Amino acid sequence: MRYNARAEPTIDSYADGRPAYVSRGALLDLAAAGPKAWRRCWRIGATVTTVEREDHIIVRTWADWGSQDDLRRAVAWSLRREIHAGFVGGWEEAQVRGVIAGPHKVLDLRKAYRWALTAEPMPERKSMRVAREWAPLLPGLHHVDIEPWKGAPWPARDGGPCLVETPLEITKYGMPIVRVWLGGVTWHDWLPATELADLLDDIGVAALHRSYWGMWAATTPTTCEFRSGTKTELRPFGCDPIRAHLIVQRVRRRLAAVEAHYRYVDAVIVKADADIPTGPNVGDWRVVKEYPDGVRIQWPGNYGPAYGPPDKQSGIRRIA
Repeated sequence: MRYNARAEPTIDSYADGRPAYVSRGALLDLAAAGPKAWRRCWRIGATVTTVEREDHIIVRTWADWGSQDDLRRAVAWSLRREIHAGFVGGWEEAQVRGVIAGPHKVLDLRKAYRWALTAEPMPERKSMRVAREWAPLLPGLHHVDIEPWKGAPWPARDGGPCLVETPLEITKYGMPIVRVWLGGVTWHDWLPATELADLLDDIGVAALHRSYWGMWAATTPTTCEFRSGTKTELRPFGCDPIRAHLIVQRVRRRLAAVEAHYRYVDAVIVKADADIPTGPNVGDWRVVKEYPDGVRIQWPGNYGPAYGPPDKQSGIRRIA
């Protein structure tokens, strides 16, 4: 079996194709056995850090993480395969296409992703655990295949595989009908993100408020290929689909709370008389455009006055 550096590691045992973590003594014994027992051995000074066995399994010591439980928590945080599989980007939807008669207005959230960073605290990574079952009453994030979920943001609204934050979204939208539980994580402690938010604000570059979380959603690994054919992969630096999802989902929940013809990432198109409070603060709605004679929506990212060229043209044109 080809070695997969992203596979779930074993602890105090070996399995084909998977990384292994052993005690410090077992790692030293493996290194002392010499080249007949291994292909490569890494050292920092005189300290053995990693050994590649003849069968290409990469062996390290769990002692570097403190204890086996500490390592298991780190694995839960770093692998998150099912969380990655369920992650999707911003909400882009035109529920009605063509000309919509009557006055309309475009609203967007001021610095939506900056608002999402501190709207709620973030899970504390040391308290992470791999979920063993669907646990709707515990704080966590689960990849589930569900029936259409009325009131919930897209994509959960339409049903199918999606991520559900528990118990927050259960409280907001009721209990979904879960067809299949695909995996997840739970946590029991939280941390405020105010220090990161203050740093972003101090830098003063508006684009950072939109893009700071992009590295958390990164999935492209760095691949190292050896002459033997073995390939190893390093996860993207900062990869954190849990926090990436929480940021995006907080914005989607704001959009779901508004009755709209059109939703695009952090903006909505609504009737002009829609009673939606606006304000000057981060996370407040603001009016960015008004269409007294109606609005034409071609596809998500493309809209404008009822007649004439569009005011905004972005996104990807899709057949309705």
